[in-house]
Amino acid sequence: MACELCGAQGLLVIALIEGAELTVCNKCSSNGRILRNAQPEQKKKTRQIESITVIVGDASSVIKKAREKLGMTQQDFAKLINEKESQIHKLETGAIAPSLELALKMEKILKIVLVRKSEAFEMPKSSEKNDVLTIGDIIKLG
Repeated sequence: MACELCGAQGLLVIALIEGAELTVCNKCSSNGRILRNAQPEQKKKTRQIESITVIVGDASSVIKKAREKLGMTQQDFAKLINEKESQIHKLETGAIAPSLELALKMEKILKIVLVRKSEAFEMPKSSEKNDVLTIGDIIKLG
C-alpha cells in the first residue's frame, strides 16, 4: 500500500484529514488526526472468481418464439405480465433488453431460460507503485 496523499511506501496509518479517513504515511498524518494503524494489504496469489447473473444474448428471439408457441399475441402477453404492448414489441425486436426482474417473470410464464450465471474473473491488483495518481499529485501540500 502507498500513502494516499504523497504515494510514499512504508508504515501507514489511518488518519482523519479534512473529514475523510485516508491511509497515509506518518509525515502526511500531521495534516490531520491519527485514528489507527493501517493493516498491511495481503497479497493475493490467485485470481478471485465472482459469479454474476446475465441475460442471454438472444433474449429477443427466445421471447418471441416462446410467446408465439403459446399462441399469444403481443397484446395478450403484455396483459398477462402487466407490461405495455410497446414494451413487448421493443423486447422482441431487440430495441431494449429486459431488466433482470422482467426476465425472471417472463421465464416463469413462457417456460424459457433468459437468465444464467456467469463467472467473471478478476485479476489481483499489484501492490507496486506504477504511475499511481495520489491526492498529493493533484494538490500541493504546503
